[in-house]
Amino acid sequence: MILFRLALRLGKTPSEFLHSLRDSRELGELIAFYDIEPHNRDAELMFGGILAGIYNSSGRAKKAYKPTDFAPEHKRSFESAAKKRKRVADKIRAIFGKGK
Repeated sequence: MILFRLALRLGKTPSEFLHSLRDSRELGELIAFYDIEPHNRDAELMFGGILAGIYNSSGRAKKAYKPTDFAPEHKRSFESAAKKRKRVADKIRAIFGKGK
């Protein structure tokens, strides 16, 4: 699934994306970057909610809207920063073959 997301972000088909990579290390770096950076669906939904809230709160709106008023409801489990750092470090070690 991550391969399709990365290809979509770069405007390529998955096969074009794979052929454009120099080696597996580059793919590993892209996957690690994608996991660390907030380029996920939640960040995109929040950005859209912020824009919709600003647009609908300006002008003749009778109430001030919040970004969460425009985001779909879903349950999300949050992990602590320490757990996320450990999970990402474990992924990076697995990708690059480093020992613990």
